[in-house]
Formats: sequence, structure tokens, C-alpha cells
Amino acid sequence: MFDNGSTGGVGTSVDEGRPVVDPLMLPDMLFATAQSENMLAAQKVLGASMLSESRFNAELDVSGDVDKAWRIACNEIAVMLTCSRRTAEVHIEIGDALREFLPLTKAAFAAGELDYARVRKIVDGLTGADPEAIAALERRVLASAHRLPPGQLERDIERQVFAYDPDAAAERRRKMLEHRDVRTRADRHGLAQLQATLSATEAVEALGLISEAAGSVCNHDPRNVSTRRADALVALLHGEQGLTCQCGSETCEAAFTAARSTAPSRRKPLLHIVCDLATLLGLMSDPASIDGYGPIDPDFARELAADSTWQALFVDFRAQAAGNRPRRQHAPTVLPLVTRRDRPSREPNGFPGCSVPANRCQLDHITEFDPSDPRRGGWTVVSNLQCLCRHHHQVKTYRLWTPVMLEDRAIHWTDKTSGLTAVTVPERI
Repeated sequence: MFDNGSTGGVGTSVDEGRPVVDPLMLPDMLFATAQSENMLAAQKVLGASMLSESRFNAELDVSGDVDKAWRIACNEIAVMLTCSRRTAEVHIEIGDALREFLPLTKAAFAAGELDYARVRKIVDGLTGADPEAIAALERRVLASAHRLPPGQLERDIERQVFAYDPDAAAERRRKMLEHRDVRTRADRHGLAQLQATLSATEAVEALGLISEAAGSVCNHDPRNVSTRRADALVALLHGEQGLTCQCGSETCEAAFTAARSTAPSRRKPLLHIVCDLATLLGLMSDPASIDGYGPIDPDFARELAADSTWQALFVDFRAQAAGNRPRRQHAPTVLPLVTRRDRPSREPNGFPGCSVPANRCQLDHITEFDPSDPRRGGWTVVSNLQCLCRHHHQVKTYRLWTPVMLEDRAIHWTDKTSGLTAVTVPERI
């Protein structure tokens, strides 16, 4: 849109060799950029859908194995888009929905009128409804999508679905109860998110109990409201009814009330923390790691060590004595190289991979053991073992991707279907 030459482009001037955009042109520039971005996003999900359909049908015609066909499609697209397998699946599902039963939404997305976030809300909101309901609601949902942000659009779609067929909505709600779950997600700077998917009533009740426990302190407690809610949740999980007030006053009535409802001692959880001994002793400051979370700063590791009962496990002592730092193996998480036989190698902007830690993976023999001829290899030795999650282990078992171990335990993978290659590198601390 803008000319970087010395004469400048439409709506631009040149200041010390740099183009300066006319502020009056910025609204048009932003609108055009957003529209182009939406169109490209549409091409991505529709392309993922069409490619997965092609790969799926081709494999189904050969083997008739639905699971194998789906894995071929998902894994190729994950590597092509340098994203996780789950993200690839979501792209495919959105593209499938647009092509199969949302023609108006597909057209608006392809024209750049809707962004990816709104399209995903439409797909999620209407998936599972019967074709008649979708056909009746799509035009009205699109009208809402043009004026509402994604969060409000999600609630508006739900209201429309409820109003159109209350009985079907009730049945759908009952089925969704099976998807309730609690999980954690790593945040930054030593924090993590505890995510719970509950029924609407359970969520409201839970927040009410947390707020009630958080309000058990006096007005002089130094913590802010959000911090008290977090402390209250932890207290409730330990069987306590309220918080211990931190106002410091010896006459605080809230402190006496909390003391009567507080458990005598909290049971300490079992944490698997990997840390260099030198760091633990304060001689070095290398990052540590908590299983199920990820890296933590060395000071946090020492803080946890001071209030814990530790069981030492010395790993790779010979390598450490030789001057190499001990390494903890994870499932492959980095794919720094993606190529196709018929085009030059390219370095992707992001790295797809698997975040499943090694202790939840399966040990795989890179070269399979042949009991009829043991000399051919396939032995259970470090140089022939890798950690793979269940999904990627199955991909290898199907011989969809062929691994070869390189130097420093990097693995070179080749996709026999598309010719893609990728290199995975284990994480280390």
C-alpha cells in the first residue's frame, strides 16, 4: 500500500529516508490490513480442510483404517503450519464445518468480513445442532457477528440456539456435563492457571464459596481482593473454612475466627523438581524445572527446597564428571527444520511439537528389534531409545513418519506420504 521509494507513496512523505504515513490514511490502512488478514486466515483453514480430506480419503481407500487416515492428515498439517497437533485439528474442524454446513459464514470469512475468532465462535456455537436449525439460524448469527465482539457473540449464539429449539438445547447441555474437567496451565514468572470446566451452577457456587472464604479477614488485611480469592481457594482445597488474617493486630476478631476453622497442618503435595545440585547449593544459578509446569527460576527452586523433604536422584553422573551438564529427556518439542523434496528448505517462524513430558510418554525403539536376527539392531540401549507420547508413538508404529537419530539425540523424521522432513530436539535444563 505504501511506497518506500524516495518520492513516497499515496498518503506518505519521506523524512530522513523513512516513509511517514499520513495520519488521515491510517484508518484505511488498518481496515485493509485486517481484511487481508481475515482472507488469509480463511485460506488457511479451508486449505487445511481440503488437504486433510485428500489425505484421509487416499489412505482410507488403501487401508480402510480411519484412525491411521486421520493421523496422516493431522500430522502433515501440523508440520506444514508449524503448530501443535491439536491446533491443526481445530483448523481442520473449522474448515470442514464451513465447507459442509456454513456456506454464508464461509463466504463472509473468505471475503475478509469476519475474523478467525468470530468464525470459530460461530462454528463452536452451531456444531452439533441439526441441519434445519443451522440453516434457519446462520443468517441471523452472521448479522450478530458483524456487530458483536467474540465473547458477546458466543452468548448471543447460545441464546438463539436455546430459543429455536429448547428441548435440543437441554439435551445438548446434559451431554456436555461429561466434558467437565480440571487442569493446570503454566503461566509466567512462577505462576500457573488452574482451569475448571464445570456446570453453570457449580461454577457460580464455587466462586461464591471462594468469595465467602476470602471475606473472612478484616478490612486491614494487606492483601488485595484477587490475592485473597487465590489464597481462599487453596485454603478450601486443604479443608479450611477461611483465611488467616494478616493484619498483624493481636486483637483482630477475624484472626481468632479463622484460627478455629483452620486445619492444624496442611499436607504437602508431592512435586517432582529437577535441579542441578550446584544450583541447589547456591553455587550456580541455572534454571530448574517442575514436572507438569516447566522451568522455574533458581531462587524459587531453593525456596521450595528449604521447605521440602527431598529424595536425591543423581542422573548421568559420568557425563557430569566429564564436564557435561546432566540432561533430562522430554518428548520432542522443537521442529526447527521443515522441508519438502520439491522445494528448498525453509526455516519456519514457529515450532510445532509435543509438550507431553517424558514421565508420561512411552519408550520407543527407534530401530525395531528383530527377535529372529538380534544382530540387526533394535537393542534397548540409550542410542536407540526415545520418548514419544501415545499419539506420536502410534504415528511411528504406523510407519507414517520414519525417525533417524542424529548427533546429540536430535531425531530426523521423514513423512513418507508428503515428503516433509522435520528435526526434533529434546528439551534440556
